[in-house]
Amino acid sequence: MAFTQNLRCAGCGSYEEHAHLTKTQEEWLRTKEPELTSAESHSYWKCTKKGCRTLRHRWQAAKTYTLPPPGEG
Repeated sequence: MAFTQNLRCAGCGSYEEHAHLTKTQEEWLRTKEPELTSAESHSYWKCTKKGCRTLRHRWQAAKTYTLPPPGEG
């Protein structure tokens, strides 16, 4: 069972369930922030609401990214 957290999603504008990033998502994030280590990228979570592609930092809600649509990343 995957571990999730109920966090505020900047994309949805509400509190939603968030899950840890997949390896592919972490790799994409490190292309946006090359100085991130693998451990640091593990501090980002993805909103699990259908259709949402928002990533956020666990402790710093203002640090957000939007994943590209499937097939474009």
